Amino acid sequence: MVGKVQKMLLVLWLTGLPLLIYLLAEELVFAGWNVFCGQVRQEQYLPLTAAAGAAASVILGTEYKRWKCRIGEKSGLTGELAVCAAVSGGAACLFFNGLLMFFPFPEEGYRQVGQVLYRPSLLTQMVCMGAVIPAGEELVFRGLGYGRIRKELSFKAAAVVSAVWFGLYHGNFAQGIYAGLLGIFLAVFYEKSHSLLSCWLFHGAANIMSVVMTRLLPKRQDRQGMAMMAAGVLMLGALRVYHKKRSQEEERLKEKEGNGNKE
Repeated sequence: MVGKVQKMLLVLWLTGLPLLIYLLAEELVFAGWNVFCGQVRQEQYLPLTAAAGAAASVILGTEYKRWKCRIGEKSGLTGELAVCAAVSGGAACLFFNGLLMFFPFPEEGYRQVGQVLYRPSLLTQMVCMGAVIPAGEELVFRGLGYGRIRKELSFKAAAVVSAVWFGLYHGNFAQGIYAGLLGIFLAVFYEKSHSLLSCWLFHGAANIMSVVMTRLLPKRQDRQGMAMMAAGVLMLGALRVYHKKRSQEEERLKEKEGNGNKE
């Protein structure tokens, strides 16, 4: 019993400390802006959040590198896995957003967040949501979150804990469910590659797809949901077929090499 309590406290510490640093950076950036530049306008929330994420990433990234060196863990990311991560991120965004359109979730919190995220220019959205913010969040939830608690827990337990933590961080119910579902995929990619780059590509692609779809399909409709789900399934299906063919080709090459060695 004591051992379980200690492990639970350790998991809370490992997942909570990086998030506290990230949130503290946000508070300092917004407080500094209020003091020196006046009240934060709605269109400034996204770039200021990205600036805070970038500042926190310097501290968290340094700690992540030290931890990786300390445990001697090397990245197994390949070019193929990187492409797979980016395509999967876009597909997952389409599928899960389409799926969630069919559920009567409260929209007030989602609408308020959407007004903040999608108010700046398209370029600002792409840079902040597609690159800067995902880098900081992946350091918090996958690198220093999932990566470290994975040493204490099984894959399934660590994936669920990091996904739930990621969902709770997003605040409102609809976004929390969506983020939690993405968190499972992100844990899988980190488990396979031991690289934050694959998670950053997945996360950034999902966010960029969300920005694009918000521009193209501003209204939530059942037909849009069906189309998005179908597109997500097709993209994931194409990836599955591609991987199957690649696996078959690799098996053939191994057989040929084995036969050549025998001769």
